[in-house]
Amino acid sequence: MSTLHSCRWDWCRYTTASHEGFVEHVISEHVEKAEPVKKKDVNLIRRVEEGTSLGSYITGEALPLLSV
Repeated sequence: MSTLHSCRWDWCRYTTASHEGFVEHVISEHVEKAEPVKKKDVNLIRRVEEGTSLGSYITGEALPLLSV
């Protein structure tokens, strides 16, 4: 029985039974095309991607998220 490898990078839906093909896909389609990020901006980018409140980033303290 073979294992399927599914890419979950952002909205990518690439799937393959080949581990080597999967690794090649991730490197060529995602890693090599990724834009460099300044180390000081990593925490902010993660918070934005996760939908976490930016209030604590700006004020230094946690703020509750509002439900819509």
